[in-house]
Amino acid sequence: MATRKEVDDLKDYRINKVAVPLLETCIKNRTPVKTGNLKGSMTGRRTGWAKGEVATAVPYAEYVEYGTVKMSPRAMMRQGANDLEQRGVGIFKD
Repeated sequence: MATRKEVDDLKDYRINKVAVPLLETCIKNRTPVKTGNLKGSMTGRRTGWAKGEVATAVPYAEYVEYGTVKMSPRAMMRQGANDLEQRGVGIFKD
């Protein structure tokens, strides 16, 4: 029988080695490409125990995600997270 620490370590591993890279891929697949700068700048990283994020330093990413008065939102972050939720149901089953 697995100890509590072994179960916790497995959960942390699954989040950081499976879910975060998969989320990054899902978001990149939804990102519109004009120059490739936005898509290429997105990186997934560990932010804490069993926590991670996908981020970009491109200043216009917010406008692409949420839109402007002249451009409709692309919602690549939100749609990518939804894609992971749909695909990732079995990731955390023991």
